[in-house]
Amino acid sequence: MSFSFFKPSRPKTPLEVVKAMKDSLMALDTKTVVEVKALEKALEEVEKNVVAMRCLLCGDGEVEPNTDQVSQLVLEVCKEDVLALMIHKLPNLGWEARKDLVHCWSVLLKQKVDSKYCSVEYIENHFELLDFLVVCYDNKEIALNCGLMLRECIKFSSLAKYILESASFELFFKFVELPNFDVASDAFSTFKDLLIKHDTVVAEYLTAHYDEFFDLYEKLLTSPNYVTRRQSLKLLSDFLLEPPNSHIMKRYILEVRYLKVMMTLLKDSSKNIQISAFHIFKVFVANPNKPREVKVILAKNNERLVELLNDLSVGKGAEDEQFEEEKELIIKEIKRLSRQPAGQIEDGHKGFTWAYMFDSWSATCHLIPAHACPAPKRGVKAPVLGKKKPEKVVNPLFEKRPKQFGIGGALPPKKDLTRFVKWPHVVRIQRQRRILKQRLKVPPAVNQFTKALDKNLATQLFKLLLKYRPEDKAAKKERLLQRAQAEAEGKTVESKKPIVVKYGLNHITYLIEQNKAQLVVIAHDVDPIELVVWLPALCRKMEVPYAIVKGKSRLGAIVHKKTAAALCLTSVKNEDKLEFSKILEAVKANFNDKFDEHRKRWGGGIMGSKSQAKTKAKERLLAKEAAQRMN
Repeated sequence: MSFSFFKPSRPKTPLEVVKAMKDSLMALDTKTVVEVKALEKALEEVEKNVVAMRCLLCGDGEVEPNTDQVSQLVLEVCKEDVLALMIHKLPNLGWEARKDLVHCWSVLLKQKVDSKYCSVEYIENHFELLDFLVVCYDNKEIALNCGLMLRECIKFSSLAKYILESASFELFFKFVELPNFDVASDAFSTFKDLLIKHDTVVAEYLTAHYDEFFDLYEKLLTSPNYVTRRQSLKLLSDFLLEPPNSHIMKRYILEVRYLKVMMTLLKDSSKNIQISAFHIFKVFVANPNKPREVKVILAKNNERLVELLNDLSVGKGAEDEQFEEEKELIIKEIKRLSRQPAGQIEDGHKGFTWAYMFDSWSATCHLIPAHACPAPKRGVKAPVLGKKKPEKVVNPLFEKRPKQFGIGGALPPKKDLTRFVKWPHVVRIQRQRRILKQRLKVPPAVNQFTKALDKNLATQLFKLLLKYRPEDKAAKKERLLQRAQAEAEGKTVESKKPIVVKYGLNHITYLIEQNKAQLVVIAHDVDPIELVVWLPALCRKMEVPYAIVKGKSRLGAIVHKKTAAALCLTSVKNEDKLEFSKILEAVKANFNDKFDEHRKRWGGGIMGSKSQAKTKAKERLLAKEAAQRMN
């Protein structure tokens, strides 16, 4: 029988935790902290108090948080100005303390006391805290922590509205182009949330600050940084095409300068940027109330635009069919404009005509005298001043520049010598089998296993699964030995069933049918695939989130096996619930919500280059005949 001479320490009350937190944070900048040891001791006190606050707010993994204590803690934090101290002392803290502090910040903002968000009301009375968090993006040590805190604030419309209308909002246009990729990406995530989370607030802001905002945004669209161009273009299409911003979009597509930007992006070297630019460019073209300047630019550059659009393609499937339909409509509209005799417009001066030209690499549109432009193919010809014959202007944007492969010129491309080599019989069979797999159509039930979870989300999921690995043979043997020894000594052994990952198809099926499974993870390369081909349909019917990941061997490593067809989680600890809920949301969005879409999508059916070329030639011929019939 064992005795303890020390009583267990009494847990601190919310009042004591808040007071200790305030004292330790204020001690970081007092004059008494002059030595390194004293500073280290003060930081240790802060870390202990932050952990204590987190335990009160979220529980310690075994005991759920007390609602009354949490409410009392939130009130005291606001009353003692600890929220302001948490922000201002963030640069002085260590990595672990900052991480726990950000977690506490998230919970404090979401916590209601008597149907009121006390922490949000506190920040509304101290808006300078939001400005401080925005400026902290200049400090790369705490930039990511401040970004998380800002995004939690942006979830509330009143705080988002202040940031949009404050002078610090313009700093985001600088932060998204910082040389540090992690900080720039985090700043863009915050910038995106500001423009997407609250439609009404964003619509009011854009209406009041239209010119200033789009002047700054144009610099992002023309940035030399590829990531900045692509992200800002995608974001522009997201918030412009929102219904509350329809009046902003109508104003945007009347501006010639923004049409020039989209035409520049259409000739970008990146296919992704070209496709994103097309989705905005098509709105300019499809606008029934196009200004005269827009019509003239489209008509003057119709050949190059049609050539660029014909080269655009998104791939296979339903998205490609819709994209091709839209592209055909846009090309028809551009060709219709080019046939109209509206290539020239009158300026304020009599007897002198001006025409719009699409200028070379800068993609700027200038007013140039008509006699300096090449005459339009149809419509009214440009007047000739005097007997001098107008020189033909060669536009370097549209001119083909063939490569010179001579000495000192471009390197010749690699030649494909496959047809000149007689491969062994085994290699020929392997290649024929690979080609045959490409040609054959794959049913949707099997094709869905080609759509696996993306790398970042899969990494988070496997980190979580590793926390709940079942015990291996050695650990089980040691546990049974300890239990046997305890029973031999006459002691009663109380063992609590641990939370671990479940595996085995029969076991997982039973858990799904009994509604005990919270997440099912399926390998994409199970052989034969018939073992798990029915599992997504069962999960969808029982409304259980499921995910398809790459590698049955990765799943097997978690449960100490060579391979595993599927794994299942029935519950997680309290400290992992926030992370687990985020993973569940992403999994549902990628798999459960897209189940009907995956059921309709067949795989395979990819023809060879010759067949594709013949099909395209037939389509072009049919399109040409249809155009001739219309004319």
